[in-house]
Amino acid sequence: MTCERELRLESQFGTSWMSICRDAAGNVVIYKGNADFLGLNETGEVKATIKDHAVYNGVAQTVIMRPKVTQSA
Repeated sequence: MTCERELRLESQFGTSWMSICRDAAGNVVIYKGNADFLGLNETGEVKATIKDHAVYNGVAQTVIMRPKVTQSA
């Protein structure tokens, strides 16, 4: 998958990130957290746990947690 956008989220608990990614099939994948993940415009193979399937503004999304980059491109 490729990370297309990164948003910095500030809260009373510190900084976390929201990564908006797209896989090879064009599916949108969302990750929110502070784990070491793909940077902006980086591509890699990722292993993660699926947390939820959602629709936001008419776009189907898969929300993941505990991502691990298994291979960088």
